[in-house]
Amino acid sequence: MKKGMGRIATFVWVMALLLSLAVAPGQGRGVAHAALPPGTSVALQGTPHLWIAGEDGLLHWAGDTRALAGRTVNWAGRLTVTLEQLRAQRRGDPWLSAGLLKDGDLIYL
Repeated sequence: MKKGMGRIATFVWVMALLLSLAVAPGQGRGVAHAALPPGTSVALQGTPHLWIAGEDGLLHWAGDTRALAGRTVNWAGRLTVTLEQLRAQRRGDPWLSAGLLKDGDLIYL
């Protein structure tokens, strides 16, 4: 997909998101399964956490930048969402460059 087409697709999705929020304020359910263009970066409001829309139509948590090697990421089209909006999206496995370490109940990256 050409760079300009990706930006147009991201713009269309953002407009659909804003329209759904304007029509049904406070619900956020109108975007529950809206597919983001692959490569769209999604930031959780107030945190450093990022999810990237994959070719599979799911959001994948980006554990670190090395995990994004070879993947398309549209940094310019970043969306910032609330926790409620993120929970409404379909999410897949995290993209990690190394496994997670579990020590008792705690999990480390």
